[in-house]
Amino acid sequence: MFRGINLIMIALLIGVVSWTFKVKHDSQIAQARVAELEAQIAAEKTEIDLLKSDWSLLTSPGRLQDLVERYGEELNLKPMQPGQMARKDELPGYRLEFEPATSPLFDGFVEADKAITTGGINTQGEVSQ
Repeated sequence: MFRGINLIMIALLIGVVSWTFKVKHDSQIAQARVAELEAQIAAEKTEIDLLKSDWSLLTSPGRLQDLVERYGEELNLKPMQPGQMARKDELPGYRLEFEPATSPLFDGFVEADKAITTGGINTQGEVSQ
């Protein structure tokens, strides 16, 4: 009987040791993956910062003006005219998601706007003191 209990305890001990080793090994793998992902995130942030600085350099007004002066004749560039601007509703595929005046989100704002006074003149044109 004493030997049976010893064998059961030894088997239980081997099981616990094996389970502990597996948990430790799995946690080390998870820690390595976390470190790898953190390094990848840091590299991506560095790359984003680099791309932002490149973008600001490429779109700087002085550089663009120099390019226009240098290549304006070859590219047939001309100053933009006010008539070339389009409103949103003139753009192809433009669709207004909701009408602000009829949207339930804006109920009561129009009436509240009429009662607001700014400076010494209210919205009805009367001077207040």
